[in-house]
Amino acid sequence: MAAAGNDVYIPSRLGSGDVEGLAVSVASSTTLGVAAGACRDSGNLNDLNQAAAAVINFAKAGVVNGIDTGAIGASKLYYVFVIGSSLDPDGLVKPVGGLVSLAAAPLLPEGYDVYRRVGWAFSGSGSTLLTMYQSGNGRVRQYSYDIMIAELSNGTSQTLAAIDLASSVPPLDNCKVNLFVEWTPNVAADTVKFAPFGSTATLIPGISGAVSAVKQSMQVPVLAKLDSGVPKVLYINSAATGDTDVWVQGFEDVL
Repeated sequence: MAAAGNDVYIPSRLGSGDVEGLAVSVASSTTLGVAAGACRDSGNLNDLNQAAAAVINFAKAGVVNGIDTGAIGASKLYYVFVIGSSLDPDGLVKPVGGLVSLAAAPLLPEGYDVYRRVGWAFSGSGSTLLTMYQSGNGRVRQYSYDIMIAELSNGTSQTLAAIDLASSVPPLDNCKVNLFVEWTPNVAADTVKFAPFGSTATLIPGISGAVSAVKQSMQVPVLAKLDSGVPKVLYINSAATGDTDVWVQGFEDVL
């Protein structure tokens, strides 16, 4: 099935669940870029082929290459999609393009009926997009923040305590998160350790103090798990007099 130009559906070209290209980038404070590429739709029935890069403008609502409804908000997580139509009423395939939504199932513009999520975008407190960098060409994508997101300040818990990551990590279970940790031990033997939410393990990775009362830093990868839809990790200090500060550097996404 094909339309005039380069926007086509080729049901047999891609393998099940495939994604090629379609890298998401922050173009400005209110626009995203989606590179050319192709993917299977969310129902795994059609190929969506975006022949040229698209620009998604949050100032446009209810149309392709815009937001599905409303306007950009403060401190929000947005799903980023490519969308298309299996067949419109005139018998022509609609051009493939981008769309953003607060929902996992977007409100599609008239004439569109298929979609696939290809990324994420976060807005900050000023209702502008946070600068993030996405790398990867297939189903696994890496995200890195231009400015790390603070998630814990002056943590002192001596039991496994949750860190809520909803402001920096999407609601994906078993999502690999890259933490940047600053740890100030009371004495050199003190430790801070990290685990997936729900873990009760005692032998878990972390940071051991080197010099009493001297701050040290380290990158720590850990899996975030969902707690009622909210991504969380756990931390534990060996002594209440220790001080733990945590930022999110980035995360891994599996499309």
